[in-house]
Amino acid sequence: MEKIDTDDTSPVENYISDCPPSLQKAIDEADINTLRDGIDYEFNAEDLSQDFPGRTNDGLFFDEETFDHLNTDAMGDADDDSDSDLSPFEKLRKKMTDITPDGLGGVWKKMVVQGTGPVVPLENRVQVHYNCYLEYNDEPMDSTRHRNETKKFILGRGDVIEGMELAVSTMRQGELAKFLIAPEFAFGEIGCGQRIPPKSEVLMEIELISFSSKPSAEDFIEAIKKVRQEKEEGNRLFKRKEFRKAESKYLKAQHFLDSIRLRDEEDEIEMKRLLLKLCLNIALTSNKLGRGRRTIAQSRRALDIEPNNVKALYRLSKGYHQIKEFRSAEFYLNKASKLAPNDYHINQEKQGLAQAKREFQMLEQERCSKMMKGMNINDKKPIVKSTPDSIVDVAAPEFQKSVSEELQKFLEQSEVEEMPTFQLNQMSAGETKFVETKAKELGLEARFIEKMGESCLRIGKKKAAD
Repeated sequence: MEKIDTDDTSPVENYISDCPPSLQKAIDEADINTLRDGIDYEFNAEDLSQDFPGRTNDGLFFDEETFDHLNTDAMGDADDDSDSDLSPFEKLRKKMTDITPDGLGGVWKKMVVQGTGPVVPLENRVQVHYNCYLEYNDEPMDSTRHRNETKKFILGRGDVIEGMELAVSTMRQGELAKFLIAPEFAFGEIGCGQRIPPKSEVLMEIELISFSSKPSAEDFIEAIKKVRQEKEEGNRLFKRKEFRKAESKYLKAQHFLDSIRLRDEEDEIEMKRLLLKLCLNIALTSNKLGRGRRTIAQSRRALDIEPNNVKALYRLSKGYHQIKEFRSAEFYLNKASKLAPNDYHINQEKQGLAQAKREFQMLEQERCSKMMKGMNINDKKPIVKSTPDSIVDVAAPEFQKSVSEELQKFLEQSEVEEMPTFQLNQMSAGETKFVETKAKELGLEARFIEKMGESCLRIGKKKAAD
């Protein structure tokens, strides 16, 4: 009983003794000396159930669904001895076609099943099935088929990785193809958590189920949600009196809203309701920044949606007031007053507008008087044509305050070297002069540049001398 274990039997005989009965039977019938070279033996499910009681055939191997999606391309062809020094993806790439626009590589394609009809256009809603594999792993690390749910997205909106966007943009309905996607077109230098290592190349099998130019309810709801998020962020910035940043958020929301595709009249009503609010908010913010022409443009757009909107008429008048077009300012303010005769802000603006008009007329008379005096040929004094300082284009106090605060904040941000550029076509000469002068007062560098065909003023921090 108390014996030490010895190696009285050969390793092969030890292995045989551990085999299930059905396999032992096959080995017993074979010449044991041939086992070193291997033998072929077929057995059925009944044999397995006897050998492994309590376990089903399904439990011994991959489940059927997983087996269907195994991909040997990710593991390499065991029977292919050519290019043995290449990795599986390197071998596969040699059989594929580069589909990147510049032809420099990044996404390669191999057709499996031809599709029909035209290639899917951009901005269409597509529905696809896909399996995604990492190299040396034949089981997909992501699969819509495993989830039993197709992937739906708008082509060209950046909702999926760049390589998948490019891949689908080459496909036709019903097509099935394989795509090898380099890291810079997939998950980049970082990867994605523990699931996808850094700098991973991926293999995607994609089937284009369908595509349509008509948006779905889901698309519209998601788009409106994004617009509202930008608008609410603009409201938050406005309450903090960060008018320039608020204006930028409102403009971004408006631009996105303009790109939404509508399904029906109900969508159009919802879109116009939200657009009206954005136009009014932009007009108000631009007025705070002293940008009269943008105030006018956004107020007019609001009136195109709702012709008798009191806020739009009032802000349109304020815009004309800022650029000293007093007749237009009075016209639209009177229209607003008829619709809301007891409105405090409208009545206050009436008084302010009348005062500004009187002061402007006095300045005009003074200027004309000096010009006539300069034209008197009997006057021996030299003729000097000048413009009174009082009528020089000066930035509005609100604009000056907002810009001064932003310049000061920028100065205190040590990690930021340049501010967003100021577009000259959106500012008056006085506003431009104020920004330039104020920046130089704070020791900043102000440079006039051309950016995408537009004249701009760039504010940056002076670089220390070497």
